[in-house]
Amino acid sequence: MARFVCTCGAVLTNQTDSESELVVHYVLTTKQFGEFSEDVYQGNKYLSLPDMQYWKCPSCGRLSFFSKGLDSTIAVYTREK
Repeated sequence: MARFVCTCGAVLTNQTDSESELVVHYVLTTKQFGEFSEDVYQGNKYLSLPDMQYWKCPSCGRLSFFSKGLDSTIAVYTREK
């Protein structure tokens, strides 16, 4: 289980019981989506996850983008009020 502390102080985790509480989202380029779709179509049981992901804080709505794990933050975006 991975954990991440948002700038607002909320502790985020990649485990959830509800679709509405999803925190971790993966970002695919068009090419990666095509490759992923082909793997699914062919029944590949071992799909690799994309390198880029973002975590959405359920408390403040910030989006924190990472590449190849939580140690390499690319950018953090905050909603305008």
